[in-house]
Amino acid sequence: MYAQEEVKNWIMIKLFRRGYIGHRLLDFDDFGKKIDKNSLLRALKELHSEGIIIKKPSLRSSKGRFSLNSKMKVKWEQIVMDNIRKGL
Repeated sequence: MYAQEEVKNWIMIKLFRRGYIGHRLLDFDDFGKKIDKNSLLRALKELHSEGIIIKKPSLRSSKGRFSLNSKMKVKWEQIVMDNIRKGL
C-alpha cells in the first residue's frame, strides 16, 4: 500500500513530533492504525539496522519500544525537516 521510504519517513516524523528522542520510547502497539503492522515492522527493522532508531525490549509488546537515536541526529534531522516542509 505505501512505499517503504514513505513508511520510514512517517515513522521518523511521528517520533520527532511526539518527542521520542533518546531515552523516551514509544511502544510498537502505540504507533496507530494508519499503516499495517507488517510494513511498519519491516520499516522499523530497516531503520534500526541503519542506526537511526533505538530498539529496546518491552513488557507490553513482543515487538519492542522505539525512539530516534540522538547520536545519529545529523542523519535523520535533515530528512525529517524536509518532509515536514513538504507537508507529510
